[in-house]
Amino acid sequence: MGPGASRGGNRDDPEGDIFVETEGVGSKYVYRMDLSMRSAGKSARNNKLTWRGFYSYNKLTDDWGEFGLKNDKPFFFSRVKSYGFGG
Repeated sequence: MGPGASRGGNRDDPEGDIFVETEGVGSKYVYRMDLSMRSAGKSARNNKLTWRGFYSYNKLTDDWGEFGLKNDKPFFFSRVKSYGFGG
């Protein structure tokens, strides 16, 4: 059972949930980030990225650990008029 299952991973609206898993420098650990993309406001669409959890998994001991994210705040994307260096 992974971290998503213990935290209610079967939410009503799984669309927009992002899970990123990477291996550590050695083969002992795997890291998992649980993120959520949501809309903030009436006219905005998928412009809010929120941390839901950050975990490490020790393959040797079959143990999950959680990194605390209590001070992390959501990241908001904003619309831009153009991309480039012109004036």
